Amino acid sequence: MRENGWDKLFVNVVSFCKKHGIEIPDLNDWHSTTRFRRSRLEENQVTIKHYFRVEFFFTTIDKQLQELNSRFSEQAMDLMTLSCSLSHEDGYKAFDVDTICTLVQKYYPMDFCDHEKVKLPFDFRHFLFDARQLSTFKNLSTIQELCSCLASTGQKKIILD
Repeated sequence: MRENGWDKLFVNVVSFCKKHGIEIPDLNDWHSTTRFRRSRLEENQVTIKHYFRVEFFFTTIDKQLQELNSRFSEQAMDLMTLSCSLSHEDGYKAFDVDTICTLVQKYYPMDFCDHEKVKLPFDFRHFLFDARQLSTFKNLSTIQELCSCLASTGQKKIILD
């Protein structure tokens, strides 16, 4: 969000302002970061656009991250991060077999026997190849839809056997 979010937000804000007749200041004008007038401390001045990006946008993101980090344990954050590798969006771009296997080892070791743990990377690579090729796996939007599709196509048998 820090890297790519500002531009999208800025375009949306400008569009909103234009749509509702809200005046947009010249964002390339100077904004003094001190309580003195411009003539006193020119070196402490930044553009209005920079001021809003750094002082508001980045600060808000940092505060939200700090709040999220304080609400969830390190283990819960790790589980959520690893679970992102199950995403089927963008042609299974984030679907990472090694990360899924790490997820199994760390959080679900009792749910899989040793044989299944050894076989799992091969099964997931096979599934990933099929999922990227078959049209039935292309337009899924939830994990529930993915599971239903696995069941209806017989793919779950390949993974679970």
